Amino acid sequence: MPPRMFEPLTFGELNEHDRFIFLPLPGNSEKQKGFRAIYTIFIKNTKCKPGVHAHKLKGGLPIPIRDYDTQVIKVE
Repeated sequence: MPPRMFEPLTFGELNEHDRFIFLPLPGNSEKQKGFRAIYTIFIKNTKCKPGVHAHKLKGGLPIPIRDYDTQVIKVE
């Protein structure tokens, strides 16, 4: 795969309805079962409700994103 596929973006750089995973923060990755697990993939959706900026792909749980500079990787 080309290296550009692994370059992190910020949440603010994603387009509406893009799928993404969060890059782990220090001390945050111990309980994660791998980046590509279905429950760790999110969809950017800023127009659904005030304060909700993304949803988990599996189950649709709304996720507030407070920092648009949060590092993510886009999933195609």
